[in-house]
Amino acid sequence: MLTQPKTLECEALLAQGLSIPEATREAGVGESTLRKAVAAGRVERLAREARGAGAPAADKSQRSRADAQAA
Repeated sequence: MLTQPKTLECEALLAQGLSIPEATREAGVGESTLRKAVAAGRVERLAREARGAGAPAADKSQRSRADAQAA
């Protein structure tokens, strides 16, 4: 279980764009512990869109258009 200070530290690291494995190494907590906390909603993680990765395309046509624009 994560303490409140570790929870806040992990949330801050994830908000900076670190992956879960990177955040766990930085915070000194177990990866499975953080994954479970994120899944249970005890640790907030930004959505992909908020991290700047963009939403995944919903269907093949959208993926094709996205691929064409990227080329």
